[in-house]
Amino acid sequence: MISNLTQRTEHHSLEVIKIVMKVHAFGVAKDITGAAMIDFPMEETFVKVKDFKDLLYQKYPDLINLPSLAISVNLFYASEETVINKHDEVALIPPVSGG
Repeated sequence: MISNLTQRTEHHSLEVIKIVMKVHAFGVAKDITGAAMIDFPMEETFVKVKDFKDLLYQKYPDLINLPSLAISVNLFYASEETVINKHDEVALIPPVSGG
């Protein structure tokens, strides 16, 4: 009986497809997320930048404290309405200071 439950669990876990997007983090965003490249789990294949940022803020609440956080998609700054595909190159770009 136990082996049947294990097989079902293993079989069930094979059916669940997790979408994980690779996200680059720069500057203070890297400090907050703890890595220059984060694996970000997604429930949808496509998501708008504004929704993506909401998910980011849930996972990394300290990002909310930044005066701004730009998102780039495929090397271009993205608007809040830009749609992100799971295969896109996404980066978190915090405010930059310097002289």
